[in-house]
Amino acid sequence: MARRCLVVGSYPPVPGPASAATLAAVERAREAGYEVRVISPRPSAAARVMAFDGPGFGAELERRCRLNAYDRVVVCAQPGWPFPARPGLLSGPARTARRLARALAVAREAELVLTGPVADMAPVIVSLPLLWPAVGTVSASSAALQAVAEAVVPQAQVRLAPPSTRRLPLEDLLGAAGSRGVGAMEPGQGSAPARARRLAGRTARRLLGRHEPAARAAVLGAAGRARGGLGQVPGLRRALGLARSLRGGRG
Repeated sequence: MARRCLVVGSYPPVPGPASAATLAAVERAREAGYEVRVISPRPSAAARVMAFDGPGFGAELERRCRLNAYDRVVVCAQPGWPFPARPGLLSGPARTARRLARALAVAREAELVLTGPVADMAPVIVSLPLLWPAVGTVSASSAALQAVAEAVVPQAQVRLAPPSTRRLPLEDLLGAAGSRGVGAMEPGQGSAPARARRLAGRTARRLLGRHEPAARAAVLGAAGRARGGLGQVPGLRRALGLARSLRGGRG
């Protein structure tokens, strides 16, 4: 039976050092004989998207780990993700680390990959003691990150793991400056409405369990039928069209 590994992080064609580090983690896992599945925080060549950060990321990761029973989980952290660059009251480094440690404890093996300038990775680095021992291996993309991580958690196994040297698809188009400006999540994912939708979805999955997809489909179907029914009310479609034209004429 094949051993299964989940790798979570920015992934090509999203450019930048974080994607290169995730690609290197995928290559290492495949070389070790794992069947690899990749999930990224924004649309990419990965199999799925997991647009969460902060404690919500840990909660969603734990749900997926329990559902799929991965043998190994690798989280490729970068500046601003999954530890938010501007945390809220409920998404500070300590709370994020504890929730992530709880998720990683579900897997038999867990690895945390660190990529980025030391100063930008401070929220993750100071939280390493809370992640240990759920994270058995810490991989650093630079010697500077490796030295800092070893100083913070001397009992952990910290290794140097350079990013992949393979050319990423969009680097030539965007250039170095452009690739650095691509964040882990799409800009709208950090907005309050997007976070509220993710919280509602996570709550529904927790309450409904395996029945959640069917319940969501039923609700969407009922909403569609309701909209279709309103369109058949005599005169309503004409009135709505008139209202739209009047509203447009005001501009």
